[in-house]
Amino acid sequence: MIPSFLRMLSLIICSRRCAGCGRKDAVLCNSCMQYFDDSYTRDIAPTLRVLSCACYQGPVRQAILSWKDHGDEELDLLFASLLAVRCVDAIEHYDEEVSWCIVPAPSSQSSLRRRAHMHNVAQLISRMMNAYSRAYGLAWSAHVCDAVGMTPQVHKAVTANDRHNRLHRLDKGLRLCATHSMAHAQVILIDDIVTTGSTMRACIRFLRSHHAQIVAACCLADVREQNADA
Repeated sequence: MIPSFLRMLSLIICSRRCAGCGRKDAVLCNSCMQYFDDSYTRDIAPTLRVLSCACYQGPVRQAILSWKDHGDEELDLLFASLLAVRCVDAIEHYDEEVSWCIVPAPSSQSSLRRRAHMHNVAQLISRMMNAYSRAYGLAWSAHVCDAVGMTPQVHKAVTANDRHNRLHRLDKGLRLCATHSMAHAQVILIDDIVTTGSTMRACIRFLRSHHAQIVAACCLADVREQNADA
């Protein structure tokens, strides 16, 4: 209650600044918003591609760090809308009755506390997708399932020196959190940042081992040429 009150008080006393460039009176100004129009697609696994909203650099990087590491909750709705568009793009050729299962990629136990709002973003994505489906008379719907978690021993880091060992730790460190079977679930996997895609690939392998069908993977930003793991 008190932290929420203090956040509201800070917004009253201090003018809001753009999370990307610091310009006054905008959550994300029009100039920075244009960087999120740089959609990108690349192969992430056999027969599967990841769709991103932007390249992870400049104002995009600054805005995502502000959201993820500094708790800028005002970006939740904006980032959810960007991801919802990517999710709809990924399934636009489906017209049958399907209940899409939106699964956020897991965070380590330490970072989960800082990134709890990712679940809120996933909920917003499902609501936006359902509103879109109703508006256009489509048969599918969407819901959120926090199906994958990490054991306390595993750390999801943006950098890693030994990629092979990291992939092995990820494969061994994932656990199923869903309260029901994931068999035949139609999954859309979402994450904030993708670099080499090791976390996404580990999640895909893990969910497929539980007989889920991974239909799409979407993220806010793709690091692309960087030599790091996410």
